[in-house]
Amino acid sequence: MKYMCFFKSGEVKQQDKEKLMKSWNEWTQDLKEKGYIESGAAFGEGGKLITQKTVSDYRVKKDDLTGYLVLNVSNEQEAINLAKQSPDLPYGGSTVIRPCAEMREPVMKS
Repeated sequence: MKYMCFFKSGEVKQQDKEKLMKSWNEWTQDLKEKGYIESGAAFGEGGKLITQKTVSDYRVKKDDLTGYLVLNVSNEQEAINLAKQSPDLPYGGSTVIRPCAEMREPVMKS
């Protein structure tokens, strides 16, 4: 099964940022080595907000999502157990997990 993990960071003091980044690197490397991570990334600054009528600059808010991982797990409980290890949690961050639906047919047919 695939689960998406969406991360929000908490309140990280300047002196803790380097420690947090080291924790993220170690945690994700461990998950990768164990075969859990299919893909993932931290989100950069900015972006575009697209609606049916407009394209405008996206302004990042303080409590926005900061990144994601796609996990290969056996079940929801395994995804929960891995997400509970997120390095952001001790700093007041949070993680949302969502199951990925299996696509049975291509979205676009030629």
